[in-house]
This record gives sequence, structure tokens and C-alpha cells, in this order.
Amino acid sequence: MKRFFLFIVIMLTAAMTSRPQQICPNVSMLFNKQRQLYPQEKLFIHTDRTSYMPGERIWLCIYAVDATSLIPTDADMYAYAELLDTQGFTIKRIKIARHNGAYAGYLDTPKDLAEEQCFLRCYTLYSAGLHGYECLTPISIGSSPAPVTDIQTADAWEKSNPLHCTDTGQAFKIMLDNSAAKAVKLAVISRGCVCYDGQIKPGEPIVFPKKELPEGISQFIAIDSAGAVFGIKSVFSPYGKESVKATITAHAEFSDSIRLNICLPSQISAHMSVAITKGHDNKTPSIIPQILLSQDVRGGVADADRFFANGYNAAAVDSLLHRSVCDRYCVDSILAGQFTQPPVKHEVSQTISGKAIVTAPYPRDASFAKVSIISPNADMYAVATADKYGNFAISGLDYPDGTTFAVNASVGNQYEKTAVRIDETTYPPVDSASIAVQSGRRCGDAAVFNDIASGRTIRLHNVDVAAARRDKHNGTFSGMADFSMTADQLAYIDATCIHEVLRRIPGIYMKGDTAYVRSKISVYGKSHAAIAIDGVILDGDYDLDIIQMQDVERIDVFKTGSAAIWGAKGGPGVISITLKNGASSLDGMTLNRVSRFKPLGYQKPEHVHSSENAKSMTLYWNGNVRLCNGNATITIPKSSLPRGSAFTVQAEGVSDDGILLHGIAHLEF
Repeated sequence: MKRFFLFIVIMLTAAMTSRPQQICPNVSMLFNKQRQLYPQEKLFIHTDRTSYMPGERIWLCIYAVDATSLIPTDADMYAYAELLDTQGFTIKRIKIARHNGAYAGYLDTPKDLAEEQCFLRCYTLYSAGLHGYECLTPISIGSSPAPVTDIQTADAWEKSNPLHCTDTGQAFKIMLDNSAAKAVKLAVISRGCVCYDGQIKPGEPIVFPKKELPEGISQFIAIDSAGAVFGIKSVFSPYGKESVKATITAHAEFSDSIRLNICLPSQISAHMSVAITKGHDNKTPSIIPQILLSQDVRGGVADADRFFANGYNAAAVDSLLHRSVCDRYCVDSILAGQFTQPPVKHEVSQTISGKAIVTAPYPRDASFAKVSIISPNADMYAVATADKYGNFAISGLDYPDGTTFAVNASVGNQYEKTAVRIDETTYPPVDSASIAVQSGRRCGDAAVFNDIASGRTIRLHNVDVAAARRDKHNGTFSGMADFSMTADQLAYIDATCIHEVLRRIPGIYMKGDTAYVRSKISVYGKSHAAIAIDGVILDGDYDLDIIQMQDVERIDVFKTGSAAIWGAKGGPGVISITLKNGASSLDGMTLNRVSRFKPLGYQKPEHVHSSENAKSMTLYWNGNVRLCNGNATITIPKSSLPRGSAFTVQAEGVSDDGILLHGIAHLEF
């Protein structure tokens, strides 16, 4: 019996070892699952031009599309644009709300910005979760040349790559050398989709017509029987239906306007942004090479348009892909069944979070404190209950940039003092490897100043301006005050601090640093006057010296009668200090019970610009042009286009069904 059992085991073992090697699991199924778990995005930023002077405005429009279908995505309510130097330092950041399907806005360059090479970086918080594939557009400030983006070197695939590709012009011929194993699978991946999944035998080529491949980068991947990748070849197919060129024409419609026509080859609906600039050398990067080529190469491609400037340069693109890394989708992990989840969720609203604490008499977490947040200027008010650790989050807020909030926390015991700490917003780090470090001359240098002054700037003679000062109290708020001082009046007296101003105001008595309001009831008053900053009365101790005089817009004094609008706390009188928009004296400062902060809000929509300034290089910009049935008409005032000048009209966009659109025309009137 034992011998018979041993014989059966030997026969089963022999049968198992004599089976042919199995090909790895279905590649299409694995990639489909990855795309469903983590649908990726690609971004493109269209600007009015690529060279600016310090202090000039950059008009821009951000496009976010699905990385596979190229269909515009609307999952994120906000997109971000950052001005970076060549070290990756963020010079300025803006937040743009989606409006009519577009992220159109502007970024004002600082007036004191040094002449240097810079980058515009755009992202959504969701898209920034994929590192190494940032959307970077080089721009120059002053007369310095635009920077370039590094291209990451590939690994040793080409030294031992068993896959060989021959470009026949109309097709790619793929062949596996004879050193490879017999059981090998060939998969063709494009934009995360599997276009081909079958066997390839050594020495027997497989021909793939370019017209059958999606437009853009495709990867031929050799997979052994264990499911491991042992060969990758990246190619670019310029054929496809994913991009079209628009036709731009213009003619005088009336004596005072010019009509600009944008026509597409097919009757499709699309969104485009249009820029009209002086001269014929103001071409900006096009959406087609940026989305189809640069956004699929780790680190990006410096000036991707150059590969398509005079027709498609197949040899140059092949050389680029030969030394680049294209791992937007991690093939090894996907084949091993290790899928990537989105590291960040879509941003559908703005959220303010923080922590409430008790500061006295005994410091502790303000468990289950009632947290209220208010912005009178933005007409917002929200309430939340903290958890047992004092943490809270308020979502669903919709506030523009420049909104100042006051947040207050209260607990059951009125004798306990509370404070609120607002969480600092974190933004995606910059991939320094994607930026070429180049040093530029500074605008303070005499030679650079002469270069700039000879361009689009005018040196003005000294001008003395004189005007009569007059008192003016605007609005009902200051009208109810017993005494008011405006910013002009404060500048006139040249006070160095708030206390000095208060000593000059009639009806205010200062005892040390404490202010009292004289009234009919009491000469000096038993209780000191309440201090209100931007309409919120401060509790307990406060230090007025922290307020910078240049940040003060107005000071209003309310005596005991007029102080009734402030409630019980206004009984002894109120000294109201209103700060200017953008003032930073109290930003992030934690006071007793009340904290003030100014988070980054969205930019109010402003997507149309028409300039009549003869020195302006951007004559017209529209970041939200809607094409219906493949056509759009824009009427431009003739005064915006100087007679006898040459202009460049460039339009970029994407259709509702994922077709990339580009058009450029050189016109003269």
C-alpha cells in the first residue's frame, strides 16, 4: 500500500513539472482596476506670454483633464498657481475657483521681483499627489532667458533591453531578441490603458500601425512567465484624433471694433482661452505637446513645442524617450497586484481646522468647546463643536482671497480663558529635481536697469503733487461714532503708535497704556474702554503696540451713549480700530478667546482683459471662450489694437469630449 501511494505522488509531481510555463495574469484587468482606484489627472497652464517685467500681471488659465480620456475634469473646486524661482522657492501663490468650467485668473508679479528666470507651477491638491509629474511653465522676468526643465536619466534598460523597436514611418515593428525566454507576454500601455495584450516569440516581429495607437506616448512591455518586467520600450505616436488645430481669422466689423473668429474642423463644444499680444515672437507653450508628451515624462520636457515646431521630429522624440523615465503608472507594482490609492482627496470646498485650548486657570484641551468663526466683511458665520481633544474642522466655506476671520472658543465655565490655534495650511512640495538651477542678474544692477529701461518702461521726471486735506467719514458705522480719524488724518499727524493717537483724541484719557472714555456719568470712568479690532471686541489683556500704524485704516471712538451698538461690553465706551485690507499686524495672532487669521482664499473671477495702454504687450486676454458647434466669435475694441502693428493671436483649450485644441495666427491691421 505504501509503495502504491508513493507511486501516485511521483506521477502527480511529474505531471505538474511537465506542464508548459504559464503566462502572467490578465494585464488589462490589472490596469483597469488601477485606473478605477486612482484616476489620474493632467494639467496645463496657458499664459498670455512668457516674458514679463516686475510688477506686471500674468493672465492665465488652467486646464485639468483626465489622464486617460483627456476629458476635462470638474472634481476639484479649486486649482493653484505658484510663481517659483529656480531654487523652487514659492514667490507667490494664488487659488482659483472653477467658474464656467475653467480655472481662469491672474497672478501679479511683485514690483520688487529680481530679474531672473522663474517657473509657473499649477496643480490641484488631487493631482499634486503624484510626484514627479508637475506642470511647470518657464517664464522670464526682465530680459533674462527662460529656464529649462531637467530630464531625468533612465535606468539601464537600454543596455540589456531585449525589446527592439523599428520605426517604419507608418508603424512600429517590435521584435524580441533570441536570448529571451520562450513564454513571454507583450503588453502595450498608453495613458494607463492596455492596447495590446498577447504573446511575442523571439525573432518574430509584431507590427503596430501608428494610426491604431492613441496619440502620445505608448510603452511596449515585455513580461516573463512570473509576471516580472524585463524590457520596456517607449515610443511616441503623432497620429490620432486627440488633437486638432483651430483656424483663427479676423476682420474689421465696424469702425470701432474687430471681430475675431475661431473655427474648428468639426462641430464640437469646447472651452478655450485666447491671448492677443504685440509682435510675432510671443508664442507660449501649446497644450498638445504639454499634455501628450511632457506630462508623461518624469521631470517634464523642456520646451516640448520644439519637437513639433517644423513638423514632427521623430528622431528627436525617440532620443528624448531613450533617456527619460515614463513611470506615471508603476508597471511592476500593478502586475504584482499592488495598487496605488489616491494620496489626497478632491478639494470640493474650503476647510478651516484647528485646536481649542483652555489657557487659564489651568491649561488643558478645550474638550467639546463651541467654536465660532465669523467674517463680517464676507458675511460669513459658522459654528462647530470640538472633539474631546479640542480639535475642530469647519467645511463648506466659500471665501475669496483677503477674507479675515475671527474665531472664538467658549466652554461651560465663563471664568476659564480660551484660545484657538488655527492649523497652518500645507501645500505640495516642489520637486526640485524638475527645476534647472540657474542664477540671474538682479534688477538693482545698473546694467540690468538700463536693459529694462530701454524696453517697455518709461523714466519719469520728478512730479510734486499737492492736495487739500478734508475730513470724510464714509458709511453708517463711522457716522455713529463720536469721533473718527481716517488713514489720511493718521498719516498727517505722523503718529508712531496707537497710544500716541489715542492721547490726541478728545474725550480719551490715558492712564499708562490703558484708555478711558470720558462721559457725562464719570470723568475718568471706573472701567477702561473696550478695544475692538475689525468689529470684534477683545477680551482681557491686549497690546496695541503690536499694531503697525501703516496697517490702520480708521479709528472710531464710541462713548457710552453711542456704544450701545456693542452691547454690554461697550458700556464704558469702545475704541474701534479698523485695519486695511491685507494688513498683517494681527494675522495669526492669538488673543484671549479671539484669534484672527487670513487664509488663502479663492481669486474672484476676472477672465477678460482689454488694454488700451500703448506700452502693454498683452492687448487682449479672454480665459473663458466657449465654442459651440466648433465656432466662436470675439469682438474686440479697435482701440485695443494699435493701427499698423503686428499681433499674435494664440488660442488653447480642450473640447468636452477630450480633444486638445490649439490655434495660432499672426495678424496685422
